[in-house]
Amino acid sequence: MSKLVKILIGLAAAVGLIVGVAFWATGGIKEVALKQLAAISAGDYETAYALNAVDLRRVVTRDDFKKYLDDHPALKNNKSASFSSRSVQNNVGRMSGTLIATDGGKAKVEYWLIKEAGTWTVLDIKIGDGQGAAELSSY
Repeated sequence: MSKLVKILIGLAAAVGLIVGVAFWATGGIKEVALKQLAAISAGDYETAYALNAVDLRRVVTRDDFKKYLDDHPALKNNKSASFSSRSVQNNVGRMSGTLIATDGGKAKVEYWLIKEAGTWTVLDIKIGDGQGAAELSSY
């Protein structure tokens, strides 16, 4: 095996390791977002609301949360989600990707999460679903 091939294999392995570590490190934020989306899809709004950060729950009531879901079918009737971008810095995580609704509709989604008492919680959800971008935020 030539030296160049060995170097290329080493570089590919290093890149794979870095990507693997990055996905492992950001897995907690994805898990919380998917858990919230599953609860929303199942109509379990109490569980979905409870996954929101304390600061978000201070400014967004349960009724406001439900109305936000009602106003965005791709979020309320989500069938699947894929997140193409994830990052964590200190105790703040950010993910962006695409939701696919049960009717086949698609929407861009961005989640911001914060670690509270060692647990990831949802701080902000921004969705763009053809009705313009709408944000559910603690700001």
